[in-house]
This record gives sequence, C-alpha cells and structure tokens, in this order.
Amino acid sequence: MAAALGKSEWQTPLQLWRIKKGLQEPSGSTPITEFGNVFEPVMAEKFSLNTGFKTRNISKSYTSSRHPFLRAHIDRQIVSNEKHRSTGLLELKTTTSHRLKNLSGPYPLEWKYQIQFYLCLTGYDYAYLLIYARDTAEYHEPILIP
Repeated sequence: MAAALGKSEWQTPLQLWRIKKGLQEPSGSTPITEFGNVFEPVMAEKFSLNTGFKTRNISKSYTSSRHPFLRAHIDRQIVSNEKHRSTGLLELKTTTSHRLKNLSGPYPLEWKYQIQFYLCLTGYDYAYLLIYARDTAEYHEPILIP
C-alpha cells in the first residue's frame, strides 16, 4: 500500500504497477523476510501470552468486492474478547532497533498504511501491531491501532 501511495522506501509506484502488470518480477524473498515468516507463530504466541487475546491463522486472502485487484493476507486474526467485542487483526513485524531509533514515530508510516488497508478490506474495527527487534531480541509493547 505504501508503494501505491508513493510512500515506500523499498518500491516506487511505477515498480509496483510493473509487477502487477507482469512486466517485472517481484523481488524474491530475503533471509530477513524468511526470518519474519518463520518467526510469525512465535510472535503470535508472545502476543497472546502478553495480552490474553486469542489469535488464529487465517489462510485466505481478503479481496475487495468492488475492486477485486485489492487483496490482502493478514498475519493473524484476533478473536473477540472482553476488551474488544469484535474480531480484529494482528500485524507482526520484525526489524532492528537501529531502524526504530531513527523514526519520527513509534513505527514506520508504511506499516500504518498497510494496517489501515487491511482494516478496510477485512471490515475489522481495530488492529494491533507487535514489533520484534531482531538485533536486541526485544519485543515492544503491542500497539493498538483503531
């Protein structure tokens, strides 16, 4: 989503368009993205232990009925609970403490765009973001994103 809005550090809107049109191959996975994928279940478990919220892995893509080219695959679904009477989503991110220290806010703006897009497609009212700093093995407090 950040690339589509011209706000991504990693990809331009033109590169995204070329990938979507099949004119350019998407960048392959890297050791860092592979680590994030493998570590996802551990992070989801840590989130559940810290918050008491149950999550589940949803193996489906959410697609806009109005604009079918808009699709998303969320990391985890948060089951309704005493604090939240509806379903939510959990976004899990791994990064470095150095990157987090150099931000103007608590997390990259790209992540906010992604989460807001996911909320739009799923129809959920809230999301949590859990960040793990790989270099310090540090979890940050989950951030509620209404």
